[in-house]
Amino acid sequence: VTAGDGNVTCTACTAPALYADVPGLEECRQCPVDATSSGGVVNDGCPEDQCPQDTAKHYPGVCGCGVADTDSDEDGTPDCNDECVHDGAKVRPGECGCGVGDVDTDADGVVDCQDQCPG
Repeated sequence: VTAGDGNVTCTACTAPALYADVPGLEECRQCPVDATSSGGVVNDGCPEDQCPQDTAKHYPGVCGCGVADTDSDEDGTPDCNDECVHDGAKVRPGECGCGVGDVDTDADGVVDCQDQCPG
């Protein structure tokens, strides 16, 4: 299979989506993960591999090689940049911490989690 401008050649196999994170190299999704190994560096046969030491990634993505671009809370921010990985409403703890909204119900300038009379 030849991808992109014809300079990348990959061997077809049963490893779908391995190159889903490489823009323009959709056909390389079929490259084998461990086609060859030399000196502890994995070379999967696709010359566009920018993460040769990381068998799970072939392109650094948002989080870089060796770190998954997972978004556990599905808030659009990968866990590597999200301080509240299990809170889909926040990416930073804010004043009340993760899992608690920074809401000021009575509009007195003090968030409810710190307000002795929040309502």
